[in-house]
Amino acid sequence: MAAVPKDQPPIGGVFFHQIALFNIAEIKAGELAEDRANGAKVAILASMVIADHEALAPDILRLANKKHINLPTQLDARNRSVVKRLEASKPNDFDGIYLRQLISDQKAAIGLMEVEARSTKNIDKKEFIVATLPILRKHADDAAEILKESTDQH
Repeated sequence: MAAVPKDQPPIGGVFFHQIALFNIAEIKAGELAEDRANGAKVAILASMVIADHEALAPDILRLANKKHINLPTQLDARNRSVVKRLEASKPNDFDGIYLRQLISDQKAAIGLMEVEARSTKNIDKKEFIVATLPILRKHADDAAEILKESTDQH
């Protein structure tokens, strides 16, 4: 039997692997936004995103541990690329780039969770998803509202 490459999640662990990567990425991007945001609302949203995703981390770990799934502890290539793009952005462009990325990432995670919620038989996983979806939707909605406000002003 061939060994599973280090960066590949085990069968059955794909959901937890993807959610853990998403969580790490949102915290890292949020930390950049706290430091680099031009608008106070963007910095406040970034702080909320960090706090919410740090609060989710123990639940993700607990659920994965129940299934003996090892989770990633650092960004994958895709998310490293996203962070590098944020780091390289011009100061005046940062807020818009961050907000658009946040909206995109939240929508992707929401989609993943909605699909998983329909197919999983695992009660703990379903409860985690039901509790987490409103948080992710709020992040996406708040980011979209701030983005709209900033484009309406220009």
